[in-house]
Amino acid sequence: MKLPSCFSLTEWGIALAASTVFLTIPAVSSVLQNGLVTAKYFELLRWSVAFAVAVTVHLCVRLKRRQPDGRLTVTDGIVVIGTCYYVLNTWQIGTADPMRLIFAATLTVWYAGLRILFSSERIFRILSFALLATAGYEAVLGLVQSYGGAGSNHALYAVTGTFYNPGPYGGFLAVCCPVLLYRLWNRHSMSPLLFWISGAVFFTILTVLPMTMSRAAWLAAAIGCGAVCIAGAGPAIRTFADRHRTRFRILSAIGIAAVIAAAATLYLWKRDSADGRILIWKNTARMIGIHPLAGCGFGHFAGAYGESQADYFAENRHSVRETFVAGNPDDAFNEYLQIGAEGGIIGGILFLAAVCAGLRGLWRQRETTGGLFFGAVSLLLFAAASYPFSLTEFLLVGVFMLAASGGRQSGLRIDSRLTVILWILVAVPSTIFLYLHERPRKNAYREWRTDHLMYTMKLYEQVAESAAKQYAYLKQEPIFLYEYGHSLHFTGDYRLSNRILAEGIAVSSDPMFRNIMGNNYKALGDHTAAENCYRQAYLTEPNRIYPLYLLARLYRDTGQTLKMEQACEQVLDFNEKITSPATREIKQEVRSWIDEQRTGNRKPS
Repeated sequence: MKLPSCFSLTEWGIALAASTVFLTIPAVSSVLQNGLVTAKYFELLRWSVAFAVAVTVHLCVRLKRRQPDGRLTVTDGIVVIGTCYYVLNTWQIGTADPMRLIFAATLTVWYAGLRILFSSERIFRILSFALLATAGYEAVLGLVQSYGGAGSNHALYAVTGTFYNPGPYGGFLAVCCPVLLYRLWNRHSMSPLLFWISGAVFFTILTVLPMTMSRAAWLAAAIGCGAVCIAGAGPAIRTFADRHRTRFRILSAIGIAAVIAAAATLYLWKRDSADGRILIWKNTARMIGIHPLAGCGFGHFAGAYGESQADYFAENRHSVRETFVAGNPDDAFNEYLQIGAEGGIIGGILFLAAVCAGLRGLWRQRETTGGLFFGAVSLLLFAAASYPFSLTEFLLVGVFMLAASGGRQSGLRIDSRLTVILWILVAVPSTIFLYLHERPRKNAYREWRTDHLMYTMKLYEQVAESAAKQYAYLKQEPIFLYEYGHSLHFTGDYRLSNRILAEGIAVSSDPMFRNIMGNNYKALGDHTAAENCYRQAYLTEPNRIYPLYLLARLYRDTGQTLKMEQACEQVLDFNEKITSPATREIKQEVRSWIDEQRTGNRKPS
């Protein structure tokens, strides 16, 4: 009796140490710039060290107890090939962002470690409960925020959890919702305590989820939970359909009509947002056609999208509605299209192969994996209208589900001693090295937080001086590049400013980069380059009046009278999305330029 008890305690200790990785999800920092995102990255690196040590202990215990060797499955092979392709694509075609490469390496360790740990059913159950407990914390936090007991992370929304806006927050809750429902449906496999805890978390999520106002999250949760109900009541449904065919057909028709009506209502409720996403998907599909095989490179979506959208509007085949809803997104709001655009056909096939292998494994083991299959369905549905795979939280959960899917798959046997040696010599040192390697980058984000405040105070010389020191660590951040390049513009270093802003254009679709570059070229006397920048900025997002204003000003200052009048008329005829004091001031100034030109009493600029 003593040995099993000791072994049980050891597994509990291993599982608790490994589950510290889930502390990454609620991590928030007020001292790091963009601390809602960057804090999770650095916390993941830190807790990965504890995770690697926990897996090492588990391997040693397995070796001592002479448990069966592990197996390398088809899913494992897809993950290895996919990771190698991601790293190669990012390095050769994409931004070569070191944070992306380090993050990919950390997730690979997470996957490999989970595959090893999931040989123990007890450890799997503990880690699964830790994940759902994290969802419970997020749900309770959202409930507290809704009553004003805690501050949200977005000025426009009351409920965000530890996310930066309610969209991904609702998506995270939606992913966990069907998993909890499945456990409640199959309550015979749980203790009474876990049953009541799961029920409390599930109903808290149902209370908070409507507050997120995320249509994609609602649909993902509804379909995931509906799949649980259909799977659970499958025999009863088939019996009813056989005995009452007419009633079944009528009810099915009513159900289909209700779904169509709900979809139409959700579309009309936020029509501008929906039309904007349709435009994004349309241009993303164009990007896939331009770079079909290997894509534009992982980490390069936003920059390539800006070029694609500018080309689309330059063709002048767009509708007025598309002009109105155009934006400068960082993501495609559809992970399947974005992976196809960044990784090409190769990346898309590898991703879909991993999805199919994971779903197949989770479905076959849905009873032992606690209904993770239905959570995966919700995640994949949410990914069709949002950007979950751009966020650490969803990637951790997605990899967790993928690792759980390979439990009963057949494959190549791997000797336990070889596994221990490889893990100790590769995984453990890697996690320690990456954690230590990224500490200077963490300090750079801390310094950027101060620099950002100075930038808002227009202390451009101080910002430019400090940003130069942090550039090596933050050059993958579009906002940092903009603030740095804009500050250099005000200090008069126009050439360096343009070099920094050009790097920003590669990773951002924001037309303001080109506006400032145009101002730099104008100051350098290269008026043709300035004109091209302003025109490209306008085409990237043609519902902005500012690039047209800068273009008209360029023509005025360079004495191009005819072009100035044409540009001024375009500004005056411009139908802006939101009329503001700034737009009124621009139109008033442009109107004065035309009056001055016609009367011949031009004032100095």
